[in-house]
Amino acid sequence: YLSVYERAAKLLRRLPDEGDCDPERESMERELLLAGKSHVFRTGLQEPLTECLEEIFHSNLPAAIVDMNAGDGNLLSVVHELLRSRGEEASVSLVGLVRNPLAAAKCRETLVARGIAAHVLEVDFSEPDRVDVEMRAVGLQLRQSLVLSKTTIHDRKYRGVGGCLLPPVTGRPSEAVFVSPEGDWIPPQLMEDDLAAFFARWRAFLRDWGIVAIDTHAVPPQAAASSWSENVVTHVAASHGYSSQYLIECDRFREAARRAGFVNRFSRDLGSDRVEAVTMSLDYFVRD
Repeated sequence: YLSVYERAAKLLRRLPDEGDCDPERESMERELLLAGKSHVFRTGLQEPLTECLEEIFHSNLPAAIVDMNAGDGNLLSVVHELLRSRGEEASVSLVGLVRNPLAAAKCRETLVARGIAAHVLEVDFSEPDRVDVEMRAVGLQLRQSLVLSKTTIHDRKYRGVGGCLLPPVTGRPSEAVFVSPEGDWIPPQLMEDDLAAFFARWRAFLRDWGIVAIDTHAVPPQAAASSWSENVVTHVAASHGYSSQYLIECDRFREAARRAGFVNRFSRDLGSDRVEAVTMSLDYFVRD
């Protein structure tokens, strides 16, 4: 996130970002980011995800498993290994969604090197209608798929409600700070509605399975302040905020899924033991 911090001063002062692009540096930074995400996944997320998937696969298997933001292909590799251990790797199609050619190339490279057959589709996970079209083009259906999201949903495009009819919000409001790519403040209630609408758009295409969502969260200011010298909450909030990634508190995340018409079939609170709040979570959301 060093390049994010370099641009932060211009963002705060509302100065234009010339967008100087060094392809070699951009590639290196993406490699470092993907490596960091893979480390976090292996050390803290892989075990609870495997537990969740084993419970889901106990009685039946989806026709396809879709990784919302496949990155370097590590998550699909873990899923493939789990299916192979059950002798069922040939029964399920694997699909990785990526948003740029660099990620697509890295994902394909990883999967090919490990002998894993998968469809890598260049499509933004913020647009499930397009995902559905792209999957149909390769002979698969999103409604028959289990969707996986590993620290991805907070990196969606902000679209607002966009005509979605949502029930009223319940519980305490979010206290997180959200900033648009242009540097404008987004009120927390609007962001909660945006997240609920995101879930609702995906729900419209999910019939038989649902979404396993692992995500990073904001924490209440008082929780962060009480242990600021021992945690990385401020860094995480700043790096994500300056790059228009929308971290919200765990309870508000789950409330948004509920408003979209999902129920929670499997839930784990994860994250740092140095903060008296949930900094990461894993949930299996299915249609109510």
